[in-house]
Amino acid sequence: MRFFTGLHQPSDAQHFDAAFVSVNRLINRKGPFKVGDWIMDSGAFSHMLRDGEHMPMKQYAAIGSLAVTGLVVCASWLAALGLEEIWRRVR
Repeated sequence: MRFFTGLHQPSDAQHFDAAFVSVNRLINRKGPFKVGDWIMDSGAFSHMLRDGEHMPMKQYAAIGSLAVTGLVVCASWLAALGLEEIWRRVR
């Protein structure tokens, strides 16, 4: 099993082999950051609560490209695909 360290500051990712960073911390970032392997949390639940919809995939891809190195995986993107149905049921 591999552990990805959850980080508040994307710039701290360079100090870890595996980092977990929220897209919400990257949205307004102006420049790239150094990172090894990492997971980008989609923030889908926050977006659904705040905006009523999830962020478009093209925007996730653009934000994910800020990483200088490493493998990026968008966590909860698959969950986001089902969130509209969940949102409809809880309204």
